[in-house]
This record gives sequence, C-alpha cells and structure tokens, in this order.
Amino acid sequence: MKTMNAHRDAASGRFMHPHERRKGGAIVVVLAALVIVSTLWVAWARRAMSDRRQIREIVLQQQTERLAEAGLMMARQSLQKDAAWTGSRVVVPAGTIHQTNSGELAISIQNGLITVVAYYPSQEEIPYKVTRTGTVAP
Repeated sequence: MKTMNAHRDAASGRFMHPHERRKGGAIVVVLAALVIVSTLWVAWARRAMSDRRQIREIVLQQQTERLAEAGLMMARQSLQKDAAWTGSRVVVPAGTIHQTNSGELAISIQNGLITVVAYYPSQEEIPYKVTRTGTVAP
C-alpha cells in the first residue's frame, strides 16, 4: 500500500496534495512582498514630497531675504539722488525674481534709519516677510 502524504482540507473535506498547499503558501509570500514593497514606495514618495516642500520653503525664504537687501540698496541710492526721499512701496512684478511670483517692498525712512519690509511671493495668502533695517550711510 502506498502512503500518501496528503492532508484533508478542513473546509472542503477533500484531500490536498502537498503541491497544492505550497501554491497557497507562495501566494501568501508574494502578497506579503507586495505589501512590503508598496509600503516602502509610499514612504519614499512621502519623504520625497516633504523634501521638495522643504526645499521650496528654503528658496522662498532666501529670495525674500535677498529682496529685502535689494530694498536697502535701492533706498540708499534713492536717498543719494534725493535727500528728502522718505520711502515708497515697490511692487516687483512676476518674472523679475521668478516667472510666476511677484514681490513687494515697503520702504520707510525715519530719523536716518531705513526700514525695508519684503513680502514674497506677494500673491500668496501668507507670503514670507523679512524686515531689514539700516542706516542711511552703509
């Protein structure tokens, strides 16, 4: 008599050959691998998006700081031309700093002190804001 290495399936009551049991195990292994790979891919995609957002924020902050420094230079040049100049509001159109972002400068002069407030990108609901102060003479 031949001994069969088969087990009875509890659900159907039929005998299952060992190869049939291995096929089910292979599917489980493949599905587990797909879940792991998908989880890793989602984590990588989130990290990449977060990094991109952080880099964008750093660039916008730096551009705002440079805009404020340019405002100080502009104020000093304007004062050299006209000593009575007391400041102004300057709109920097899109395309000057970045193709889609515009900026704004608020320059005021009081008691020999220049105050420049830069807003960038000014079309945003909450733009970056940098304030720089300096004396009339550099």
